[in-house]
Amino acid sequence: GTTAIDATAGVADFSGTGINIDVVGMKTLRAAKASTVGGGGTAAMTVNSNAFDLIPGIATQVAFSVDPVDTAAGADIVPVIQIRDAASNVVATGIDSTAIITLSLFSGSGSLLGTLTKQAVAGVASFTATQGVYMTSPGVKKITATKQDLSAGGATGSFSANSADFTITNADATTLVFTTQPINPTLAGADLTPV
Repeated sequence: GTTAIDATAGVADFSGTGINIDVVGMKTLRAAKASTVGGGGTAAMTVNSNAFDLIPGIATQVAFSVDPVDTAAGADIVPVIQIRDAASNVVATGIDSTAIITLSLFSGSGSLLGTLTKQAVAGVASFTATQGVYMTSPGVKKITATKQDLSAGGATGSFSANSADFTITNADATTLVFTTQPINPTLAGADLTPV
């Protein structure tokens, strides 16, 4: 918004100028008056407002604060999802701050496995090895995080966000397997064709 205006009759009224701060936390405003000594006025002056707390707005989105990374098949996928307001602040209090987040596969082959739901704490759902979220099919994937619909309880509805692309790679070899066994019996001197 507008951060500098001319005073009228000694008053600078910022109402309706659209001035705002979109990052939560304790804030203090500083007002400054320019020097008018050269025109016969007074020197520059500043004054600070009382401290005030900016709190998050209502939940309007979820976002991956930690996207899944390239991972071996069967290894844990550990994304972190935040419930945020329109200015991307984490909604850390209120009903929405403890909503259940559900993971699902958005693109790529295979299935997303493990515990795919987790209740947010202070607006954050951190999926860890405890949830054991994993995939076994190699390839490029993308997952979706969906916030529980809490509109019946006075909070907000359901909304979703997709992760960045990540790749599931083949895990290290652990066994050898014959997919085709030698024919039994086989004539001596005949070709063996195991696979």
